[in-house]
Amino acid sequence: MSRIRIVKGKYTKITGGDHYMFSDGNIISSAGGKYEEQGNEGGIVFGDSKPYEPWKSYPRHDWYHCVFAHTTNKKIPITDLGVSNFNVEMCLTGITSVIRFEAYNLNSTDKYKFHNWVYVLNIYMNNRGELVEGGMDLITYKTERKIGSQERNIEKQKDSDKIVFQRTQYDLRSKGKDLHDEVLLDHKLIFSNGMERNINFGTKTTESHMFYDIFGDFVKEASRLNRRADISYVFAGTENAESFLSKINETADKIALETDSPFLANSFDKYKGTSVFKEVFGVLSYLTGTIDDGQVLADRVRKIRGPIQLTSVQCARMDEKEKFIKFSEDKIYFVTSEFEELGETLQNTKKRLKKDE
Repeated sequence: MSRIRIVKGKYTKITGGDHYMFSDGNIISSAGGKYEEQGNEGGIVFGDSKPYEPWKSYPRHDWYHCVFAHTTNKKIPITDLGVSNFNVEMCLTGITSVIRFEAYNLNSTDKYKFHNWVYVLNIYMNNRGELVEGGMDLITYKTERKIGSQERNIEKQKDSDKIVFQRTQYDLRSKGKDLHDEVLLDHKLIFSNGMERNINFGTKTTESHMFYDIFGDFVKEASRLNRRADISYVFAGTENAESFLSKINETADKIALETDSPFLANSFDKYKGTSVFKEVFGVLSYLTGTIDDGQVLADRVRKIRGPIQLTSVQCARMDEKEKFIKFSEDKIYFVTSEFEELGETLQNTKKRLKKDE
């Protein structure tokens, strides 16, 4: 989404406190006349800029993170056949990492004082373990209550039932083999706007900024299992796959789930296969652009592959002394709250735009 503002005259912007400007791409300034910059106290400083972390400007902020997986059918171009413009529908494994930052000032008198930044990072791979495509969405909105509270509502437009939120999409720069090599060989996520994030496979940290690493570990393991077993990583994590995997393990070319896919084995032991919860349907609908009746989707998901929960929810809440209290929690809605409402709003917007065309 782009925005252009044209002012035919003088334009003045005054900020009472600090003023921050962030871009994941380039920032270009141009002047037909003189260009002035002045720093009265510290001068003008050049060097590494601060990352985009607006939640840190509030008195308190918390974060929540979880990884899950699903499958979906998508039409994908077949490039290794030497045929251009040829698409085939195939079942893809999606590994999804969701992290929520929630910032707030408890002394604020604003009705919607809880500010949310939700990152949804997703990569699809085929049953040969090859990465196909991926991207990340950033969704921002405000609520009147803290995450985990009952009757928590998103801010709405004045005199309207329409919710107020912004979505920024970051497509990954490459697809297919190039994407596969960038992630699994170069250990990087490179987005189309030039933004890069490193993936440190095997990291032991649980810090919020390392959620790329945790995500990368699951992508790597899923790619390996899909390639060796020729089945979906998600299907392997369901109860329906138990007998199938046991037969594989009896063969000479066996795959020991516990040793070859320890992350999946751990999640299977903990969550007993497919985890069915309404909130993940919201995320699944959001990712795939499918809005369906919750019960119908639940029945369908039980019979196929996913969504499955791969990690517990990692939480960090800031106390009055601005120290983080870290803990694990199985309340998945800490990261997935509001997605059903967001997904429906986006789908309704798409339908209106199609109708107007």
